[in-house]
Order: sequence, then structure tokens, then C-alpha cells
Amino acid sequence: MRSRARRINDSGAIVGTATLTTTVGGTTTTSSHGVMLVPFKLVNLADPYAGSSVIGTPNHSGQDTTIALSSTTNPTDINAVAWIAASDPSNSGAPRMPKLQASIAAPNGTMVWWKLSVIFHDRNGNPYRDFDTGASLTGTQITQLTNVNESGSTPGTSYSDDIAIPMPSGSADSGVVGGWVPVAAGTPWNIYDDQDWKNAVARGFFGGDATLSVKITSSDGSTIILPEQDFYFRIAGENPPASSADGSGACQTYITTTYGGPTPNWTGLSFTTGTTPPTVPGYWFAYAIAKEETDGNGGRTWYNQFLDNGGAYNTRVPGNEGHPNWQNDGTTANPVNGTGGYGLFQLTYEGAHGTHAAEANFIMPRDWIWNWQSNVQQFLPIAQSKLQATQTHLNYLHGKYPSFVDPSSLTTTADVTTFNYWESSVITHYNGGSGWHFTPGSGGASGTWNYTPNPQNYLYQVARKGVESHP
Repeated sequence: MRSRARRINDSGAIVGTATLTTTVGGTTTTSSHGVMLVPFKLVNLADPYAGSSVIGTPNHSGQDTTIALSSTTNPTDINAVAWIAASDPSNSGAPRMPKLQASIAAPNGTMVWWKLSVIFHDRNGNPYRDFDTGASLTGTQITQLTNVNESGSTPGTSYSDDIAIPMPSGSADSGVVGGWVPVAAGTPWNIYDDQDWKNAVARGFFGGDATLSVKITSSDGSTIILPEQDFYFRIAGENPPASSADGSGACQTYITTTYGGPTPNWTGLSFTTGTTPPTVPGYWFAYAIAKEETDGNGGRTWYNQFLDNGGAYNTRVPGNEGHPNWQNDGTTANPVNGTGGYGLFQLTYEGAHGTHAAEANFIMPRDWIWNWQSNVQQFLPIAQSKLQATQTHLNYLHGKYPSFVDPSSLTTTADVTTFNYWESSVITHYNGGSGWHFTPGSGGASGTWNYTPNPQNYLYQVARKGVESHP
């Protein structure tokens, strides 16, 4: 008889043990073995996960998918993943958290007790939103990131990366006892319908290392029949659908629909006489920025909110598939200065998108990390801040130099694409570049403008990602 740590849901939980005595060749041995297995499983109901050629997992096609629970932490089995689906056809294609249901074949008349915890740690063991390799968290920062009660968080930092269902205190559920949810034998625990779960999801998608705990008692809870057992799996993210090798598909459609039609918010900008807002169709180039920001990360050509293969580029890291796509923006000499960029638009948290006071905390709303559409939606305030900075500079120049020339008609060409002054400024400043510069004339002569690309020639790189053939 042999045992092994593996998928638990096919066998079940050991309820009791017995002593087995065998005699071989005159030698008697005594050992203890499990004598009763209680079948149980964790299922992601109606899982819309579409599969990935990189990971090699099958298309779940809206079927109930059993999660391969493990008896050991940090499972590397790709089947031990409950997927945050990139697109749920039943909800207008929006991303969907796993719809988890746990069940166990407990004896009639008993009570089953459940709890679930989910937390994502970085490679240094810190809470996930401190992912920088050189960062050292303070006690306050750890509290902000691991506050399981999800209350009292500092404005702008969103909620905890440490989720407990039920919450150990202040639970919205009824009937919780000592941090456990009691469920009568024969009834599954619909985690997705638990109020603490729903509240946590409403505050922001989340993922990471998950622990499902179960125990069985007599109906009144006074007698332990099955002591607490913990089983492990992961919650990870699926990249938005891509229908062709260049990454076009649902992600690109969502970005262009969101930013290709609505015009920039010029009403929020203050214009000095002599400078006029341009007539542009909107931030139509946003999808090309997303391509450039995620080029080659995570196993796909671009549009990588998550690491399909668990590592950068084509490096497969079993057990890390579906991790958020994070790229350090610090330096080798001083990595602490970099907060890292997350997801499709490689978001780096800045309080109010302009002040750096919050960057020292290395934290941002978790929904930007685990919900790809939420990540996309943050492009607008960033682009608007770049637009405002550009306009503020123009107002300064207009007041300082009598020879100021209105730049609204200026264009620059990168690759085969022509960008007007405002478009090229937003794109260049997105990557921290400088862009256009005004040189005043002497003796009352008109000044001149010239465009200086940043060291990475970001405008050119964005253009290469397909801007010239934008929808």
C-alpha cells in the first residue's frame, strides 16, 4: 500500500486510522493507515476559461471544472488553478472571478465547517503590492496590505491582499463560529455566494495562494469527527482573448472602443490666448501603447495582463502561470526607487496621477492588477494628466516668450505614422519622455519647435506596434 501527496479531490480526506500488522519472513511490522476516505472536491462552476496554447490547458467552455487540490503548499500542477476568466459570455464579456463551490460527503447528521484564505506574496515573501526586490516594508505598510478585515485602509491604497472567508472578525455572514462557516452534511458550501466573498470581490478582484480548510463535527459541534485539514490551490489570471498571432481580439477591441471614440477632456484644461485645443478623434493610439508596454512579456507577443507561462518572455515557470505581469522600473543600483509596472498599461501607482507621495508604499488598488479591464480603464486619467502637463507648459511659454508660436498644427513622424503635437506629447510623456521643445527667437523673431525623442524613442516603438494601421 502506498500514499502520495497529490490531487486530493479524487480520494478525499482521511477520517480515521487503524493499525495494520503484517508478518513477512518471520518479521512482524506494525503501521498506522487511514481507513476511511470522505470524498470531497472544489469546483469552479460554469468556468468560462478559454485555455491557452502557452499553458496547454484545455478550454473549459463554461463547464464545471474541478480544481486539483494539493496536500502541500505552492502546488505546481496547472490543474490546481482556479482561473479569473478574462471574458464571461454570460456577463457581456467582462472578467469573472472563480465561482467556487466546495463539497464533502460527510456522514448524515454531522456538521461540516469551512474556511478559505487567499493571499499573494512576492518572491521575497512580502505582500504582493510590495513586489520590488529591494523594498523593505514598514509595519504600517504591512498592516495596509494584510488587513483581513479590509477596513480603515488609507484612501487610494484600496484593500488588503490577504482575504479570509469568512472574515475572522466583523463578518457579514450569519452563523459564523470562531472563523468557520458551518454547513449541514449533504449541503455544499457555495463560496461564491458567501457575503464576505462577494464583498471582497466588489472591492477588487484578488488572487494568489489559496488554502481551503475543512473539518467535520457532530451536529452540535461538540465532537470532532474529522480534525481540520488544509488543502492548497491557486487563484490566477487568464489573459484577455486574442484571436490572432498579433494579439488582436477582445483586448484590442475593448481598448479601442473605450478610447477610440471618446475625445480627450479639454474642458478641464486652462488655455492661454493663442493656444487652442486640437480636433482629434480621441486617444485612438491607446491600444498601441498597451502593445509596447507588454511586448514579449509572459509568453504572448503582447497584451499580457498576466504571465501565461509564469515567466517573462517564453520562460515557463510551473506554479507561476497566471501571475500578474509586473516589470521593475527601478535601477540596478537603487531598485527601491522603482515601484514596478502592472498589467496591460504597466501602471505605476502615483497618488492622484501626479504626486509621488504614495509611491513609497509600493501599493495600488488590487483590482488594477487582477482585473484586466480595470487596468485598461486607468489609461484615461493618466493620459489626461499628460495632456494637462503639456498644456501647463504651453501656458508658461506663452507668458514668458513674446515670440511664442502656437504648436497646435505641429506634427512629427515616427515610422510611417504622423502624430499631431498633442498626440505625440501624450505618447512620449507616458514613458517619461520630454518630446517637443520651444526655442525662442531673438530680436522679436518667431521661435521654433523641435521634437526630441526620449532615449528609448518610445514614440517610434509605439508606432511600430501597429499605429499606422489603427482601426
